Amino acid sequence: MKQIDWLRFRKLIVFALLLLGCAFSVFSLSVDDPLLVALSIEQATESELVSMVALRGLPKGTSEEMRSSLYSYHEIEPLSLPQNSASRQTYTLTIIHADSVYNDRSLSSLVVLEGNAEVEFALQDDPRLKRLSAARMIVDLENNLLIAFGDVFFDEGGDSVTKQSVTGDIVTLNWESEALLVSGGTTTTERKNSEGEDIRFFTTGDLISYNGSGDGIYFDRGFITTNEKHAYSSITAERLAFLSGGDILVKNAYLSIGRVPVLWVPAFFIPGVRMAGNPAIGFSSDRGMFLNTTFEIYGSYPNFKKSEGSSFTSLLGSDPDGSLKADGVMYRVREGEMTPFERWADSSGSYLALMGDSYEQSGITIGMEAHHSFFSKKVVLDNSLRLAVHPDGKESLTRYGDFPKTRMYGDNKFVVASSWSDLTITMPFYSDPSVRRLYGNRLTTFSFDSLFGTRQEFPSTYMGDVNSYTWKANGTFNFPTDLFGDYVRQAKVTTLNASIDWQWGKDTTTSLYSYRIKKLTLPELNATISGELFSWSRPLESKGSEEEITVKEQAKPAEYEPFNLDPTLEKANIPTLATKARPPSKGGRQSITLGYSVDEKLIYSVANLEDPNTTWQTNKNIYTSTNPSLQLDMVLHPSFFTFKQKVSSPFITSEDRTKATYLTRQFQVTSSTSASVPLIGLSYILEGRLYTFRDSRSAILYESKESYFSFTKEHVTKHQLRLAKSFAVGEGTLSPSITATLYPLTQSLLPALGYAIGPWAFAGSLLFVDDDGQLAPKLLSSSAKFTTSHVTLSLLGTYDLENLKPDRWSPLTLSGSGLLELFSKQLTFKESFSFEAASALHGPNYFKDLTTTVSIPYITSTLVYSGPSDALIAESFTTQVAIKDLTHSWWKRRITLRLGLDAKLNISFVDTYATALSLTAKAGFSIAEFLDFSFSLTSTNRGFHRYYDGSGFSFPLMWADLARSFDLVGGGRHATQFNMNSIAIELTHYMEDWSLNCKYTGNVVLLANQYKWVPVVSVFLQWKTIPELKVDEKWTERSGVWMQSPSS
Repeated sequence: MKQIDWLRFRKLIVFALLLLGCAFSVFSLSVDDPLLVALSIEQATESELVSMVALRGLPKGTSEEMRSSLYSYHEIEPLSLPQNSASRQTYTLTIIHADSVYNDRSLSSLVVLEGNAEVEFALQDDPRLKRLSAARMIVDLENNLLIAFGDVFFDEGGDSVTKQSVTGDIVTLNWESEALLVSGGTTTTERKNSEGEDIRFFTTGDLISYNGSGDGIYFDRGFITTNEKHAYSSITAERLAFLSGGDILVKNAYLSIGRVPVLWVPAFFIPGVRMAGNPAIGFSSDRGMFLNTTFEIYGSYPNFKKSEGSSFTSLLGSDPDGSLKADGVMYRVREGEMTPFERWADSSGSYLALMGDSYEQSGITIGMEAHHSFFSKKVVLDNSLRLAVHPDGKESLTRYGDFPKTRMYGDNKFVVASSWSDLTITMPFYSDPSVRRLYGNRLTTFSFDSLFGTRQEFPSTYMGDVNSYTWKANGTFNFPTDLFGDYVRQAKVTTLNASIDWQWGKDTTTSLYSYRIKKLTLPELNATISGELFSWSRPLESKGSEEEITVKEQAKPAEYEPFNLDPTLEKANIPTLATKARPPSKGGRQSITLGYSVDEKLIYSVANLEDPNTTWQTNKNIYTSTNPSLQLDMVLHPSFFTFKQKVSSPFITSEDRTKATYLTRQFQVTSSTSASVPLIGLSYILEGRLYTFRDSRSAILYESKESYFSFTKEHVTKHQLRLAKSFAVGEGTLSPSITATLYPLTQSLLPALGYAIGPWAFAGSLLFVDDDGQLAPKLLSSSAKFTTSHVTLSLLGTYDLENLKPDRWSPLTLSGSGLLELFSKQLTFKESFSFEAASALHGPNYFKDLTTTVSIPYITSTLVYSGPSDALIAESFTTQVAIKDLTHSWWKRRITLRLGLDAKLNISFVDTYATALSLTAKAGFSIAEFLDFSFSLTSTNRGFHRYYDGSGFSFPLMWADLARSFDLVGGGRHATQFNMNSIAIELTHYMEDWSLNCKYTGNVVLLANQYKWVPVVSVFLQWKTIPELKVDEKWTERSGVWMQSPSS
């Protein structure tokens, strides 16, 4: 019994010592650490404050007076914690791990965790799990308070924008309100810079206060760097505040490279969301100081976007959830319901934005951009306007590049899109050619980076001058015709255009420059209307039971290219390969249809209106065409007889006042008759002009001509009878045909025969032409073709029977080609030729061309010969190299070589002046995380004739000329035939926080109506965290003088 009492006594002593040790450790830490002293003062009740001031001999007073005296006594600053909601929430607290846990029964709410302690907790209305780990923890369950000591790590969890990972020496956490206080802490944040690279920030503060409810996170004596161990670059501030929504406040901050401060600002504010007016402030070398502002009146302006050129915004800003609404100076996430007007603007995408800009060197400008959409986006109105006042404007524009003091430009567009009409009207206007390039490229996102030395780059949407523009209206109308039934099946205006062309130039009467009307087209119209005046049809009845026809399917050959005859066969219908014969169709319908159509075309234009002597009457050009037609279609039986008759009466008028014969008119009545018997493949066509009237008028003469139909060549345009049918013969298809051109045209007869089987296709024809009443053979044509997956051969021959000669060989002409493809088409050989047995210009056995082409991956070479068969000469040689993104890597893919080449060399052995070379070469070499090198060159050479000496082509002359083309410092590049269009060499060396960039570029630029070579050399250091922040030097050479550009 005594032994048991002794054991209990020992347990009690151990427990008391443990409790006393924890209490003294907490007390010692609280006495030594001003943070915990400030925390104890801030959270003490009034009775505790009375005890604290009495213990220190301080006077008693109100709670605020006693706290103030205690802060003064301990020489610490008052502690300001974020305000929390007083409402209590249900929470879950889980102890994940601890080497030891202690709890006193008398103090049941107090739990002490020792050794690798880790806890996890979550609130009822926030399922995110927060985790905190430390060497030692004291958990106060009654006050929802947790104090952690030594190697503290806190992870908020979840995917919110404000998520932070915090490490510190001492952390005090109220897990219910998520209020966090850290002494000597560091937060870790990952963002992307403007170039899309992941950047990790380490932010350290002597005192960090954080409110999980979203008020923000605050740093006293904050320090930001991208390298936790080695601060190659850093931002230090007396006070940092990362507010909810991404807003950032910084007080007394400076940027350091290593230990050297390079930039200091007393205070600045970076909005995490859009500001009203979206001010863009800074300095540009070509514009001076500038201010761009853009105000949304209603709707959402689409050009508001996160800046792609401002790393401050991309790194420190945030993307808000939900739509934004202007709330005073800042935009905030919209709360509550939209008004009806706001709902219309949001659903239709309508908006109105006002702009106000000021430039030190370009004056001030105001403007607006609007987009309005109505009736489910079927009616759209776009408007853009800028009005500017430039200090250097001229009263009189006497030179091409002059501009007025008051400058303006705009663009207006009206669109109507419905089920029956489409109409687009565009009306831009400009005061001078360069106004849009100067004022149209502007900033629409909050930025101030250029104030800190970054090079400000404006958008380059508009690069060139506007020397001409056009007002135009384009429309199409497809009118509804349901009310008229078949009488009007289609009524539409396919084209309805009107345009006015404006051109910048000098007025010859006033000698002043302005935009003047150059050409007017009003209107250009194409319209048609068609329908049926009469229509009848009925199904054909089938008598008795028809015997089903079984067709034997032939073996399907490989896919071959269609077989085409020589054009001299005059459209002889010899079919392509067939694999089965088709049975005649059963059933069908008889029908008779009488239809009509009217086509109308009208163009009214006036050109050369900039000429002061031009008037609308002297330069107008009017073209009209009206073409009504009637068409009768008859189908007695789909297989036995069909008939078509079409009568048209086009009336065309052309009036061009710039010509001597300024007016011509023509009226015709034409007829087209066709009949066919599909069962046997018989067809007949007769086309001709029934009546023609034509007249013309000039200033002194009127002429007219009238003619009526007669069965002669003058009035008959086509008269043809044709019989063509295909038959299955064994495994192949036989296709005979005969085509006759009938009187009164020159009579001819063209029998033809084609046969296709497997990979083979053969065809032949013989053309007979009338010669004094006798059909005489004129042209014999034949062809053969063989096609497989690897080999394609074709041969076409013609024999001119009209010009027979004693040798019987001269009338022959041959052409053919062969293609061989090997190794999955990686290697191809192609040969083609064109041969004349007797050439009128070059004599017997003449090859017009004998071409050989060899192709392997990236390279294609072609050699062309021509001449008599016994004296062939090389005519040209062409080699084309196309290498795109050829990449080779080694050493675990950390070293990469990239090559690209697009070159074409054409050597003419007949005409040395026709030899030319065009070349675009690219090369790159990179070592991961260390070095990047790139090279690109574009060059042309059309002066190979200069490399010929007395003995022929001289390679030493070419190599010497090539070497001169690389003489970029001396005058060699001015005396070479290798004309370099552009070159770019860039070297980038990557360091821990910075990159060294060396770049040389050269381009051919049009300056003062002359093409000149302008090289640019730049060397700069670039901070990875904010790539726009550079320390650079830039030189540009113009007219032989190198000029240094403003550095940053």
